[in-house]
Amino acid sequence: MESNRHRSEAALCGETGMESVDRSPAIGGLIGESDLMREVRRDIEIAASLDLSVLIIGEPGTGKELVPRSIHDASGRRGRPFVTFNCVGLNSDMIGRELFGYEKGAFTGALTRRIGCFEQSNGGTLFLNEIGDLPLASQSKLLRVLEKRKFERVGETESIKIDTRLIAATNRDLLREIDEGRFRRGLYDCLGVYPIRMPALRYVEFRRISSVGTFDRKAWPIFYLLSLSL
Repeated sequence: MESNRHRSEAALCGETGMESVDRSPAIGGLIGESDLMREVRRDIEIAASLDLSVLIIGEPGTGKELVPRSIHDASGRRGRPFVTFNCVGLNSDMIGRELFGYEKGAFTGALTRRIGCFEQSNGGTLFLNEIGDLPLASQSKLLRVLEKRKFERVGETESIKIDTRLIAATNRDLLREIDEGRFRRGLYDCLGVYPIRMPALRYVEFRRISSVGTFDRKAWPIFYLLSLSL
C-alpha cells in the first residue's frame, strides 16, 4: 500500500507519465515550462543582476513569496542577510518598532534595545510581504528611509546609514490604491523600479480544467504546479 501511495504521489508531481515535458531546473521552488513561468524566471535572473528595488505583484497562492529569496540568492548580495517582514495586521507604531528597532525605555515595555529589520538586513535584502497593507503613516516613513538611505531607531535621534536592497510583494492593485488615496505614489515609484507579475491562478486553473475536465479545489496546489508545465 505504501509503494502504491508513493507511485500515486509521483504521478501527481510529474515524476512519471509526463516524460515528454521539457523540465528546466526550478528556481527557488518555481517550476513549470509554460511561457508565463519562463518569463517569471527570466525576470528573476534580470532582477538578480540589477541592484534595484523590486515589486512583485500576484494573487494569493501564486508563489510570489518564493521570488525574493530566489533574487537574493542569485544576486551579488547572496551570503548576506535576507530578512522577511509581513505588513499585514499591524498598526503604524508596531511596524515602526519592527522595521526600525527601538532603544531601551523608548516606550512602556521596551526593557532592552531591539534591532529592527532594516538594521538586521543591512548589506543584504529586506522583503516586505503584502506592502499594500502598510498604513499611510508607515508608508511615509518607509519612503523617507528609501530616499535618504538612513533611519533612526524609535527613541533615538542618531541616524543609522543602511545599504539594504528592498523587495516588496502585494496582492493588491496599487495603482487603484493610489487613486483611492490608500497608497502613496512616491512609495510606489520607489518600489516598482523593476516589477514582476506572477501568473494568475484563475488562468492556470482554467487551463487545468480544460485538460482534465474536472478540478478538485482542495488539491489546487498540485494542479497549479502541473498546469504550469502544460
